[in-house]
Amino acid sequence: RAAQLLLEEGPVIKQLLDDLREKKVLNKGEVESILEENPSRGDKARKLVDSVKNKGSDASKIFIAQLKIRGLVEMVEWDPKSPTPRIPGGD
Repeated sequence: RAAQLLLEEGPVIKQLLDDLREKKVLNKGEVESILEENPSRGDKARKLVDSVKNKGSDASKIFIAQLKIRGLVEMVEWDPKSPTPRIPGGD
């Protein structure tokens, strides 16, 4: 799962949140909510993935582009029409 990938990459969640805010995928309130209302890194990662997924295919494409910039996209297979991203070889 994409959230699992984000967990394994340390501070990348905060970096992605900053990227997605800059790209206007997420607003300041959404970023603050993800950071403040989700105590564990796993919760933050899941909420980030869910938030992007709920915004549709354009947001998903931007998210994937940011994963690519950070060298993570080859680890994720995400069809924007599919409800769930997947990591090859993962569950």
